[in-house]
Order: sequence, then C-alpha cells, then structure tokens
Amino acid sequence: KELSGKIGVEKRHMTMHFHEEYVEGEECVNVDFVEEMRQVKDDNERVRIQKAITIAEKAMKEASEELEDRSELETAQRAEAIIRYDARIAFETIVASGHNSSIPHHETSKKRIKSEDPVIIDLGANFGHYNSDITRTFCQSPSEEYLERYEIVKEALSEGIKEINVGEKTSLVDDAIRNVLSEYGLEEH
Repeated sequence: KELSGKIGVEKRHMTMHFHEEYVEGEECVNVDFVEEMRQVKDDNERVRIQKAITIAEKAMKEASEELEDRSELETAQRAEAIIRYDARIAFETIVASGHNSSIPHHETSKKRIKSEDPVIIDLGANFGHYNSDITRTFCQSPSEEYLERYEIVKEALSEGIKEINVGEKTSLVDDAIRNVLSEYGLEEH
C-alpha cells in the first residue's frame, strides 16, 4: 500500500471501509464533479446504452413466450442465456409468479408458472459497461378479478403521475395513489 501524491475520491460515495483501507492518512482531493460529468453521454455511450436496452428487450420478449408450465428459474435462465449471447447480465434476473409476484425482489424459485398467474420479469443487460434494467408484468389467462385490479392500479398510477411536479413533496404522489386504492377498498395493498 504505497501511494504517492494526491488521491481523487468521490466523497459522497466512499465507504468507511474504503477510507480506512486505502486513503486514511493520505492527501485526498474531492472529485464529486465526476458524477456530474457522467450525466452527459457522448455518441459512443448512447450507442452502448441503446445496445444494452435492445439486448434486454430481446431477452424479455423471448423469455416471456410460453410461460405456462415452465418454472420461474427456467424462465430466468432462458432470459440470461439470451443476454449472455451478446452481453453480460447486469444483475440476477428475477422471475416472480402468482403470489410471488407481490414480493419485491423475490428470489426466483422452482415454482411452476400457471396460465392464470401474474408473472413479473425483471432483467438487465450490461453492454460496454452500461446497464439496462427492464421490468414487465405478464398474465397469459387473466381472471376477471385480475383485469379489474389491473384497471384500478392503472387509474391509481395515472392519478399519481398527475401529482409529479418539480419541487413538490413525493408524499402527494403517494396520497393520490392511496386515495384511488381506498375508493376500491384496496388501501391495505
């Protein structure tokens, strides 16, 4: 651990572990401006981002075909195989069906998917060090209750979006969504 000169550090993102292990006692320079520089993408970066999106979209399309009787795990593996053909996976693919679809960051299981199950697929591709992240919900044979709740959630989302304004509290968005759900007796969800 022999260093010389100044060390550039993004202070807003440095962990205590990193500080103690690598930079404690060294002369540091704050380079938080790097984050601002990353916000502007050049043509090459935009191409890589678009490629990551295109690969993920292809994986989503192919993995979501014929979900019935396949397990969540088989579906995730199919998506990841498609991604790996042209890129790396950005993160472990999540496939959540039936009751599992209500669990945020569900751990993909061997549960078999039924045609009436809602299925959430969350996947991403990493191409040229740029990640995509796509989440979609599918249901091959939705019940009447599913379709009714879908419309309620769509209405709640629409009302929430109306409340999104620069400088406003995010609680207004939450309140608008909860109000719609309450109208239908779904506030506990």
